[in-house]
Amino acid sequence: MKRIQIIEDDEAIRTELQILLASNGYMPVDDQPCDLILMDINLPGESGLTRCRKLRRPLIRRSFS
Repeated sequence: MKRIQIIEDDEAIRTELQILLASNGYMPVDDQPCDLILMDINLPGESGLTRCRKLRRPLIRRSFS
């Protein structure tokens, strides 16, 4: 089963996504290793795009090592 982490500040949207994913054979997870991150790009404080860039940096560095 594929594990998907949902990063969404709106609780209603997050809950709907969890239900939709679970009903289609995916496992929504929090703070666990996952296969995919589904992230809102309009997060308060720091945009989802900025967070994606921060997540990618270590992966890019590892791929060139």
